[in-house]
Amino acid sequence: MRCVCCHHEEFSYQYTLRDLSFGEDGQWDFVCCNECGHGFLLPIPTEEELVTLYTNLYSKEKKEQMIKMGKGDFDQSLQHRRARMLAESLVGQDIRCIVDVGCGMGFSLEKLAQKWPSSRSVGLEMSPIAAEEAQKIEGVDIHHLSFQQAIQSQIWNRGEVDIITMNHVVEHLIDPKVDLQKSYDQLRPNGVLLIEIPHLDGWGRRWMKKWWWGHLPPQHIHLFTLIGIDKLLQDVGYTIVSKE
Repeated sequence: MRCVCCHHEEFSYQYTLRDLSFGEDGQWDFVCCNECGHGFLLPIPTEEELVTLYTNLYSKEKKEQMIKMGKGDFDQSLQHRRARMLAESLVGQDIRCIVDVGCGMGFSLEKLAQKWPSSRSVGLEMSPIAAEEAQKIEGVDIHHLSFQQAIQSQIWNRGEVDIITMNHVVEHLIDPKVDLQKSYDQLRPNGVLLIEIPHLDGWGRRWMKKWWWGHLPPQHIHLFTLIGIDKLLQDVGYTIVSKE
């Protein structure tokens, strides 16, 4: 195997993980690249396993918890910050198409639709329960599809998207380089990708190690260092304009 970020072939075992949040059966080894520090699970879940996982993720009880979180002060502040960062990067541009990959219940996409009310705001979500909840929001176009399924279905025209957001999505992907390359191909020449990910080399993981909240196996397959994510984004063609 090669590191998805720097292509290095040597890794170091860190520890074994279990799912302490949602009770998924099994255990996974967590390893890190010896070059850039990028971490990932072994074995990597299959596409079929992930579809089942996300289909079952939002029970009625969990849905209510997620709605409460999405409407809470902390998440609301994140949603407004994302909209602000995008507005600062796109001053003076005519925004006609926004795509939120892994939109959940649509809270963040709703803020973007309010920021650019004349744009088409598309949300993609693999959980049918979350997608159904997001469809209640006015002014957004929600699809129960993965990013690659949406591209194949031609829900928008290639090269005509102004904004793509992936908030806590990239760490869930089996091969993040494939989806990031496809996101680059969908954007206009001056389009913007906004991603939000757990910070593997932050103080939280250094302090808590295997008990760090960001592990969340088997959902979080890849966990990125700053060096690793910069390398990956630049490899697929992006220019990094802002970090927070």
